[in-house]
Amino acid sequence: MTGFTVDRWQFRYPGFVIGAWWGPDATDAELRLYHEAGFNVVMAGRYMQLDDYADPEKGVRELDLARKHRLWVMFDTYTKNDRPWGGKRSEEPYEHPLHHPASLLELQWLYERLGKHPALLGFMIGDDQGEVTPRAAQCTRFLFEQPKPHLIPWLCGWIPPENLARHNNPIANPQIYPTLYEWQLSAEHSPCVTFVHTLPTGASAISTVWRSGPCSIPRILRTAKRERICSVICPATRWCASPPIWR
Repeated sequence: MTGFTVDRWQFRYPGFVIGAWWGPDATDAELRLYHEAGFNVVMAGRYMQLDDYADPEKGVRELDLARKHRLWVMFDTYTKNDRPWGGKRSEEPYEHPLHHPASLLELQWLYERLGKHPALLGFMIGDDQGEVTPRAAQCTRFLFEQPKPHLIPWLCGWIPPENLARHNNPIANPQIYPTLYEWQLSAEHSPCVTFVHTLPTGASAISTVWRSGPCSIPRILRTAKRERICSVICPATRWCASPPIWR
């Protein structure tokens, strides 16, 4: 594939990210439990602010508590349409009737208040996306232009790798949800683990599924690190890991 290049990112944490989609409540007990269970990243923002959206001071408290328990934070920028971050209402119509991810102005406002926090790993700038939208491209470019080490511009969804590479977005994070028939399976013995390989150039993307024998989580992670796999999904338990490998 020709016509574009992928510029180099340098993230604050270059290791293998192990996180959960719906993170813990902002309490000592829950964050301590996540750390002891082996997680190194939690989500803050949207789900911790269900009753008080767009509160930057609460965001700082969430980051402080995560740092206390040696956890990184991916800050989810979604907020209610009538509660834009910093009052920075977007000029474009919102795609969803209730909530929206941060616009460029909102992200810039968030960055000014949270961007230098030592626990912050990145911002979730889009969910359920099939492409890098103009808004997401603006937000990606803004985070790349900030001083290194960079914050991760996290986009979630089935986005073609060539589309990500064209906009210099380094994160491939496909969404795979479990079927109703897999909920009863344990994390250690799930018969279905998906590895997603994606080249930084967007030249190819290959998925491989293991469907026989027990799948040890430590063995899965060792394999992923060795093969530089960008995402590992265990659909039986909603467990996933995604290292920021494009640097």
